[in-house]
Amino acid sequence: MIRYATIGTNIIADRFLDAARQNDLLHYAAVYSRNTDTAAGFAAKYHVERICTNLEELAAADDIDGIYIASPNSLHYEQAALLLAHKITDNRLPSQIQGEQGTMLIKSINNPHEIIFVDRNGEEDVLFSADNTPDMSGEISQWVNLIKEGSGTNIHSQYSLMALSLMDQARAQMGIQFPADIR
Repeated sequence: MIRYATIGTNIIADRFLDAARQNDLLHYAAVYSRNTDTAAGFAAKYHVERICTNLEELAAADDIDGIYIASPNSLHYEQAALLLAHKITDNRLPSQIQGEQGTMLIKSINNPHEIIFVDRNGEEDVLFSADNTPDMSGEISQWVNLIKEGSGTNIHSQYSLMALSLMDQARAQMGIQFPADIR
């Protein structure tokens, strides 16, 4: 049985739950909302036994196997990042991926420093290996290279600047202003 929770109490959560009811492997175990009354009303509607108004508590829950995020889009990144941080830190993400040709093993999922492919015959091939030191030396090295190259020489930087320019033009045409735009 897969015990899952939802974040959000809107029509998207309703649709998800309607579909989830069709799967006997799923058990709706918890609902999260920032508002206790909203969570309680939604819990009563779907006969779920647990409500949460603290996202940290939900993220740390050992009795929840999956969480469906149905909150407003502007909250997705922050919520997903928090949930993933808890699951990675707790080593609860899968450390192997099964495929038709074999299995990919990820050593120490919270600090992945080695990825090995094991084919169906048991032969191992190291796909990636790095120092197990949990530092940022790789990021620092890349950052130094970008600085040495100078601004604008990296094609990805150019793409980012083009996208920002286009977004600025679109916002200006639509009359959209952000507080940071007003100086």
